[in-house]
Amino acid sequence: ADLYAPHWFFRLHILTEATFPAATVHLALVFPLERLRRARSVFLALPYAVAGLLGLGCEFFLYRPQVYTLIHNLCTLYAGLAGVVLLGKMVWDYWSTASGKIRQKIRVVVLGSLTGFGFPAVLMLFAGLNESQFAVNYAAFTLFVFPLSIGYVLVTEDLLRIEMLLRQSVYS
Repeated sequence: ADLYAPHWFFRLHILTEATFPAATVHLALVFPLERLRRARSVFLALPYAVAGLLGLGCEFFLYRPQVYTLIHNLCTLYAGLAGVVLLGKMVWDYWSTASGKIRQKIRVVVLGSLTGFGFPAVLMLFAGLNESQFAVNYAAFTLFVFPLSIGYVLVTEDLLRIEMLLRQSVYS
């Protein structure tokens, strides 16, 4: 609501637009299966470095409309690509995992990701490629499915082994 008035948090908003895709790529690299072994910190820091550059560009060129619009479109394109990377990684983890037990645990997450992130990722990708000619507000209609699927799997399948961690902390 602050985007329309009184604009107190607008600079935080544009910084968040730049960093949200980095968090999505980070999630893709470590969830549901982490396959990073070598140079883990480099692979996890790289998306944030890109986001930092985009965020600084947004903040610095806020009052130069042509440059700001270009950087905003790059942020939108980055968000779309990050969503595609997340979806691709989850589908890859599902199909490449040999363990049936792990497959069953991530099945709901993959379906929730495809449902929750599929439409928003495509929408952001097209908006970034077509200079924001698409309204990305429609992404909110399906995004809520992803956290619901994560919550469901955490409760039913103990995906992150939370029960084991709780037992260890109580009995230790």
